[in-house]
Amino acid sequence: MKKIISSLLTITLLVSVLLIDDFCTYASNNDNYINSSYYTGTYASSSPMEFTINTVNMESGTFSGHVVIDDPLTSVDKNITGSITFNSNSITCSFSFDLYWIYSAAFNLTINTFTGVVTGTGGGGLLLAGDVNLTGTIHTYYNQLLSYSENDMKMCMDLSNAIYDKSENKLDSSLNRYENLEYCYQDTKRFNNDSNPNNVMFSLLKRTSNDSNKIDIIVVIRGTYNEEWQGNVNIADLSEVMGTNYNSVVNRHYNFNLAKESIKDKIIEAYTDIENDYNEINLIVTGHSRGAAVANLYAKDATDVKNRLTVGEDVEKIPQFDNVTAYTFACPNVARI
Repeated sequence: MKKIISSLLTITLLVSVLLIDDFCTYASNNDNYINSSYYTGTYASSSPMEFTINTVNMESGTFSGHVVIDDPLTSVDKNITGSITFNSNSITCSFSFDLYWIYSAAFNLTINTFTGVVTGTGGGGLLLAGDVNLTGTIHTYYNQLLSYSENDMKMCMDLSNAIYDKSENKLDSSLNRYENLEYCYQDTKRFNNDSNPNNVMFSLLKRTSNDSNKIDIIVVIRGTYNEEWQGNVNIADLSEVMGTNYNSVVNRHYNFNLAKESIKDKIIEAYTDIENDYNEINLIVTGHSRGAAVANLYAKDATDVKNRLTVGEDVEKIPQFDNVTAYTFACPNVARI
């Protein structure tokens, strides 16, 4: 009886969701993200179904895509548009479409970006309401001409190597090789200059260009040093005591994420010092090994803040950079993807 009734109704079930961690790559412009996401599985327990996301417009929170359902009562093969919401470990897509002149159907789907599993419900009209059971993949593309520079990559490789030097001589020499590159703070060239396993040593640099309205903040993060190895193996230990506790619900490497928190304050301080002097402030973050892991996580958070995909405390602790670029070398896994 429920299925008969549901065939006459448009049903949308709002599903509580967690959030996505690594779906989008910022391309340093305001154009649409170009994404290809493809999922196949079943609808209403038995009917084959395909769901595709073709493009995403971050400004409007909308997407375009395609849905195919081979249902016994009615077949669907339609281009679709709808709303899209990004969260920490998932994406939610809501869309509706006309079946026939008097019928319509609506879906609300949650994509878990760690497992590639889509859950949710939908239906309406002659399309009987049912659960969705899909698995698939997400591929993200970006215009590398807008964000990648081979010269910057080589500079970052040089800096990521030089920061290992126990003195500041090698880092100073590297800075002298590049035009308009200097320390953000002349009195302090390296921060967290120890081997505390819960933080990471880093340097803050700034680079001007021929365009007087534009500046880059460059964050160079050192790789593992002495006791920091203890942090590297602290994958998901909420007690902060290495090796005593493993929490399977932690989706980011616990200690790398803790070290990322240790660099936030000085970066936003450097940003605040110059924000009124330039129209465009860009971020380049780099590092090797443990430094690469922290750079990866910070770049992700900065990208989310840039594109307003996160709210609350993170927005206050991370500046609104105009462009975010990361060059990482020998980066360990940082998240359960």
